Amino acid sequence: MDSSFAHNDSTRASIRALLQPATIAIAGASSDPGKLGSLPLAFLIKHGYTGKIHAVHPKLDEISGVRCYKSISEIEGEVDLLVVALAAARVIKLLDECRPGQVKAALILSSGFAETGPEGMKLQNELRIKALEKGIRFIGPNSVGVANLYDKVIPSISQVFDQVSGRVHQALLLGRVRVRVRRAAGEVGLGAAAVQLG
Repeated sequence: MDSSFAHNDSTRASIRALLQPATIAIAGASSDPGKLGSLPLAFLIKHGYTGKIHAVHPKLDEISGVRCYKSISEIEGEVDLLVVALAAARVIKLLDECRPGQVKAALILSSGFAETGPEGMKLQNELRIKALEKGIRFIGPNSVGVANLYDKVIPSISQVFDQVSGRVHQALLLGRVRVRVRRAAGEVGLGAAAVQLG
């Protein structure tokens, strides 16, 4: 098989897993509004995501009616998108627990990596190596999430998604630009169905 074709095919599969996942696992899921993992789960439920949701939490049995698994490795079958809302020091261990080929894409919301200095940069490099080893493509770390409102996929920590979606579609990378556009649309009574990347 032509290597460029294989690369493109793999890239398309990763984008589909990110924006149109059939299965989402949230590591660090929480019902506590003060926790990083609360909003992605809340938005998926609120907006009516129709795929499977798995929560990963070592101490709880369920969150908002969603079953909790003690470890990512306990989830049977493949996970299209793994949302990571854990402390930076726990992220690599989480990826290490993934079975080979289990997770197609990851969204790492956690901060505490390269933006913190040399030690954080070292940790981020270790993250890249581990993700490559496991065959996981990822966005992040320190991401605010992604959103595909058309398919009700909103694993994001941006509170702008408390707003009702509409018929205007946007594809935005920069968080500040995205928020300003959605606020401006809301001020004139126009919702926005977005694909958010970042």
